[in-house]
Parts: sequence; C-alpha cells; structure tokens
Amino acid sequence: SSGINAEYGGTAYIEECSVCKQRFTRKVIVPSLQRVCDNLDCAGRLKKTGVRYGQTVPEGPLHRAEEAARGADLAIVLGSSMTTSPFCNLPTLSKRYILCNKQTTPYDEDAEICIHDSIDNFMSRLLLELLPNVSIDMDYRQEFEIREEESCVIITTPRPNEPAVFIDEATVWDSTGNPRKFECNLSGIFSVSRDLIEDGNVIEIEFKESFHVENARVKFLAGQVVKGSFVKHLKYH
Repeated sequence: SSGINAEYGGTAYIEECSVCKQRFTRKVIVPSLQRVCDNLDCAGRLKKTGVRYGQTVPEGPLHRAEEAARGADLAIVLGSSMTTSPFCNLPTLSKRYILCNKQTTPYDEDAEICIHDSIDNFMSRLLLELLPNVSIDMDYRQEFEIREEESCVIITTPRPNEPAVFIDEATVWDSTGNPRKFECNLSGIFSVSRDLIEDGNVIEIEFKESFHVENARVKFLAGQVVKGSFVKHLKYH
C-alpha cells in the first residue's frame, strides 16, 4: 500500500542517451548495437538501463526498495536463487516473506512459506484463491510496416527508432515464384534490394516462435507504406 515502485535492476525496455541523458521507452527489447539517440541534433549512443551482473546498482532505486521492504508486512520472492547481494537481503527486511523457486535457496528455512514449484503454478493458484471471479481478457498487438527507403525495401515498426525484432525472417516471392530473403542488419532492420522486388509481389513474414502466431502474407505496393500487424488473444481465468 506504500505505492513505492523500485526498479533497481533497470529494464531492457528503456534506453538512455549517453550524451543528452534523455530516456526512451520501447515496446520491444531492441538490439544493443548501433543504437543512436532519437534526437537527431544529439546523435549520442543509446544504452539499455538494465543492470548486468557485476555492475553497480543505482543508489536511488536500491534505497527505495529497502524502504519498501522495511514497511512491508509480506514479501513474495518469485524465481530467485537468493544468492546475489544486495537483492537477496531485501525480503528479509520485511516482517515475513514467502519463497517460490524450483531449487532450494539459502533462505528457505527462514521463510514463512517455501514452495519448490514453477512461478506459473504458484501464481495461478494464488490468484485463483484471492480473485476467484476475476478473469483477464486482452489482445497483444505488434505492428510493422513495409516501405521503400533509398535503394531498399525495409520492414520495421511505425515507432521511431524501434525495429521489428519480433520478426524471425521475411521472404519476398517474385513473379516467377522464386523466393528472395530479406537481410537483417545489426540494428534489427530487415531489408532487400529494390531491384529484387516488384509491385504486387507477396512478402511472407515469419514471426518468432515464442509468439505462437501464424505467418503473415502481404503485398508490396510500390511508392506506398504497407502496414500490417499480428494480434494474439490472451485470456486468463
């Protein structure tokens, strides 16, 4: 109930510019290489705000996390080996804590409840007990667009400086039925030479397996921006 949100580990969905220090929130986890600030007058290097192993945790978020832990009646730890300091100390600052992890941890004996199971199983049972009559019904959508750029045809997202990293591969089928693969560069942009694609050619887009959605087939229209998307319906009871 304290309302304190302490994201002390950072997030891979937010990038920070090394020069102007402006932050940009992304809808996908973008590649780490060749990332340049959205501000064209700056052109600084972008870096994800996530904290990696061996890096120092920012003091501000860590202090907020400690404050929240000390004021908590109960801490729930999900999927942690509880071996990385200072994070493993946070639950012990609360009055009680519950551990859910597939393997044993050094803190199992002192936990109020210790469960060796998957997080999905634990949270499903917990929510069913606490909110038996509540269900979640939503659509997850990712958008992409196909457009001409200089001597290439590229596939990206409509959001500035955000590549379509949810695409696994793309193929254009020419008028003779031959496939031509799009190349994906280090920035995550899919492209094919303009000479290899004609107006009306069909482009087949294969999405990454983790999304569990069917391939998309769209027609290339010369001089136009072709928009597409996939929608995955999510329903939890």
